[in-house]
Amino acid sequence: MLKFGKRLLALAAAAVLMCPTTAFGATPEEAQAYLEQVMTQTNSSMDDINAFYDLDIGISGDMLTELGIDPITMRMEMNLKANHLQDPSQLKYMAYYRITDQTGEQMTGTMYLTDGYMYSDTLGTKTKMKMEAGTDLNVELLPTDLNDMSMDMIKDVSIRQEGEDTVVSYSMDAAKFNQFMMDFMGLTGMEAEFADAGITMSFGNLDGEYVLNSQGQLIKIRMDIAMDMGISGENLHITMKGDVGIADPGQPVEVPMPNPAEYTEIQ
Repeated sequence: MLKFGKRLLALAAAAVLMCPTTAFGATPEEAQAYLEQVMTQTNSSMDDINAFYDLDIGISGDMLTELGIDPITMRMEMNLKANHLQDPSQLKYMAYYRITDQTGEQMTGTMYLTDGYMYSDTLGTKTKMKMEAGTDLNVELLPTDLNDMSMDMIKDVSIRQEGEDTVVSYSMDAAKFNQFMMDFMGLTGMEAEFADAGITMSFGNLDGEYVLNSQGQLIKIRMDIAMDMGISGENLHITMKGDVGIADPGQPVEVPMPNPAEYTEIQ
């Protein structure tokens, strides 16, 4: 579930990041053209990132009911530091996460990517796994590399000011996004993994906001997402609502790295 959650988070963040801003008074056509321009500029210029995720997640559905489990709510907080986003062969990141359930119980962990290895420190267990050659290392957590996403998935765009910040609110066409998601999963190998596990998924509402400061830099992503996941014919309904703040956009980020000697390699 945690691995799936990371990938869902990547897709959710990707959907929100599709929506840069434009000036008041722009026509829908002008807004769409500027949106595409800023999206391209953001992706090509962002090389380091220091992001703070704070998401409320809800899980309900037939699978829980049959197991006698009440709907689950949890809060997921994560700090992601990464650099070399423009060169996946040199990409490094550190992600510290904390998951708090409705009883207050917490689980924390840290993940690292460096030198072709993925390191994981969860509940005091430290493991490392070599990434296969050619693996797209940019699809697990990072809200980047969005140029292949079609602009026609965006709808209902509106613009407002929050002090000196400019906010773009939007919805996405669920049918078009679900088709994109299937194509994306096929390219990354996730489709085969999910098929082998008997898992299907479909997004419903995909609403969000994209916040830029007075210099036109991305400083926050807000998201409100719902999806259904089928597992061997049983259903789970998942909601995710919260934001991703980006600290000091455009500035270099120092990414702490693990001591490889402390980690046990797994296949």
